[in-house]
Amino acid sequence: MSIAAPLYLLLLLVVCFSPSISAQLVEKEDTDVCSQLKLAREKPLSFWTAKLKAPDPGSRLCATKSLARLGPGANDAVPMLIAAINDRDPTVRNQVYDALVKIADGNDSGRAGYALIHILAESKPLSAPHELALRALVDIYKTRRLLGAVLPGWPDIYPSGTMAMGDFRRPVISSDHKSYSQSAALSSVGNASAWELEETLARNPAFTSKYADESIRAERIQPKVFLAGKRKVLVWNLSENKEQAASWASVNRRIVVLLGNDKVWISEFHGQFAYTTASRDTPWKPTFTNEQLAFFDRAEKALESPPRTDFRRTVALFTYLKKGMSNFDVKLYAGKPDKMFLIAPGSAVAVYELLDGSSVLLRFSNPAVTSRNFSENEDWKLEYANLTDSSGHAVTEFVK
Repeated sequence: MSIAAPLYLLLLLVVCFSPSISAQLVEKEDTDVCSQLKLAREKPLSFWTAKLKAPDPGSRLCATKSLARLGPGANDAVPMLIAAINDRDPTVRNQVYDALVKIADGNDSGRAGYALIHILAESKPLSAPHELALRALVDIYKTRRLLGAVLPGWPDIYPSGTMAMGDFRRPVISSDHKSYSQSAALSSVGNASAWELEETLARNPAFTSKYADESIRAERIQPKVFLAGKRKVLVWNLSENKEQAASWASVNRRIVVLLGNDKVWISEFHGQFAYTTASRDTPWKPTFTNEQLAFFDRAEKALESPPRTDFRRTVALFTYLKKGMSNFDVKLYAGKPDKMFLIAPGSAVAVYELLDGSSVLLRFSNPAVTSRNFSENEDWKLEYANLTDSSGHAVTEFVK
């Protein structure tokens, strides 16, 4: 045999097995990438959707986990995930549902939520797709609940007898972050009256000219000018005939407290009243307590920065809490707890469930209470806060 023969055989082996070698190299590359899920946000969405069709189930599983980590940012991948629901690997199929839950992010009316509802409606009862879609929708509803209601955007300035302690509305922030605001509304309906009070904290460069003296003098309806401490207060009485019921769409009275060149506190009142002769003939003027004047001082300082907009139930939400805060202040900052119960006279625990299945336990005390009575007022003070994992084991104490 010539020397060329072994070389020929070696070349033949390389040609025959190169596809296998190539596949193994690709699989190793996929495994290396998938072992680092932190790369999810460093790769384009198309990178992960392409891997949903990879021959290796590990790569497909990695793709679904990465899309889940992207959350709502992977919304455009929903059609590809729906196609992967029939994946040959059961682990991949289960992970697809988890990815859809994370992408929905509490929104059952979005693309991911609609897809799950469609699967639920089209699948047979007790079948795997039916049960998985049902479980996923339950998780979406739970996520939506744990996202919580809108809370004060500037928690450092509350509580106060000034800002309406009703429903806080979602903060609005301009794209350049130079203009921002948040409103809160309080309403009441009774036999003799029906009214709504809306109060707003806002910062806007346009306020500098809008509330300048020359601009105010040019208005058709002139406001009366008062003082809240050293701050100028503008009051517009916009109800032309108090004996006639005002429309809910119209503002009866507007109060603007100037907190700086471009910062304001606005109170708008509208509703219907059964006015008496005394109320009609008595001129109205605003009065502000020391607490409200202190509120304006804190509000001016807080308005230096935009309001918070993320009210998710995460540990980060609770890092602001400090020992000695009242139960009232804690609820304004973190929302209503999922559970609140007494563990002894003058000692109570509030439980906040978090998005990841863990919980934050807040312990309050009230030395004045000698019986098993609990009142959600400012007399209960925060002692400490513990983070517990999904099994109920204490992880860390972050308020001491």
